[in-house]
Amino acid sequence: MANLPDNFSQTSFNQRFVPAALQSANDELESLEAAFCALEELDDLNADQEAEYWELERQIGEARYLRNYLETN
Repeated sequence: MANLPDNFSQTSFNQRFVPAALQSANDELESLEAAFCALEELDDLNADQEAEYWELERQIGEARYLRNYLETN
C-alpha cells in the first residue's frame, strides 16, 4: 500500500476531489444521453448507427453507475 502523508484523511480527500469527479461524471452522462436521444429519433438505423446505439447504452449504464457510486461514497 502507498505511504500516505500523516495529515491524509479520507474525508479531506472526498471533500477535495469527489465534487469535481461527480461534476465530470454528470457532464459525461449528459453528453452520452444527448447522443443516445439523437439516435433514438432516427427511424431506421444502419449497422454502424445501431452499433453506436448499443455502445452508447452501455456507456450510459457505466456513467450512471459511477455517478451513483460518487454520490453515495
